[in-house]
Amino acid sequence: MSPYRVLLSAIIITALPALAGCGESGRHDKSRPDRASAYAVVGSDNTALRIDPMIYSARITLLKKGTRLSISDQSKEKSWVGRDQSYWYRVRLDNGLAGWVYGSTIRIFKGSQSASIDSYVSNLREHEEETLRRDLSGKWWSVNKSGDFTNLCVEIYENGKYKSYARGGKEIEGEYNFNFNDETIVFLSGTSFGQNLKYINRGNMYSLETREGKYDIRFKKITEGMAEPPPDEEAGAASPPDASKEEDGKASN
Repeated sequence: MSPYRVLLSAIIITALPALAGCGESGRHDKSRPDRASAYAVVGSDNTALRIDPMIYSARITLLKKGTRLSISDQSKEKSWVGRDQSYWYRVRLDNGLAGWVYGSTIRIFKGSQSASIDSYVSNLREHEEETLRRDLSGKWWSVNKSGDFTNLCVEIYENGKYKSYARGGKEIEGEYNFNFNDETIVFLSGTSFGQNLKYINRGNMYSLETREGKYDIRFKKITEGMAEPPPDEEAGAASPPDASKEEDGKASN
C-alpha cells in the first residue's frame, strides 16, 4: 500500500468517532436511563407529561396528584404559561415513562429530602380526602340512560360513614375510604349493588359509576331544590335484565 493511502486511512479512522459524536449532539440517548438530579411530586391533578418542553408539544399522558418523579434535566430558560413563569423539567416515572412537565405543577425536592417527600405526599392525600368527603357527601340515586331515577341509593357522609339500600330493601351501613390510584370509593361493609364506585370529576361536578360488574350503574347526586324519586317510581333499568324473560320473548317470536 502506498504511503498516501496509509495516511488517508489513518485520517479517516481518527475522524470517525468525532463525526459520530457530532451526529448525537443535542439528542437524548434513550438507551441510557436519566440520572436523577432531584425529585418531585405532582401537586395538581391532570398534569400533562409532554414530549418536548413547550405547552403546544404533544401530550404523553396525564399525571395524578401525588405522583412521584425523578428529575434529570431543566430547560435553559423560563417560559410563560398563563400567569405562571417557570422552567420545564425532564422527569421519569417509576414505570420508566419519561417526558417534560411544567415547573408550577410540581414540588421539587433534593435527593436527601426523602422524608420530606413522604410527608408532602401524606399531606396531599389528607387534603384530597377531606375535599372528596366534603364534595361527595349527600344522597346519590341510581339513574338510567335517560337520566331518570331508578331504585338504588347510597348516602355518603362527610364523617367517613355511608348507607346503601335498594328501594324497600335492607339498609347496609358502614365506613368507606378512597383508593386514590383507581379513583374509587371503597365501601368496607359492601353495598346493595355489590360493587365499589368510581368517582369521576367533570369540572366542578362529580358523578359516581360502577366499573367492575357485568352491568354499569350510574348515580346522580340529589342537589338543593331537586326532588327525590317518588316511592312508587318504577326502577327496572337500574337492575340487570331478566335473562329468562329475554329468552321467552325470543322463543315467542
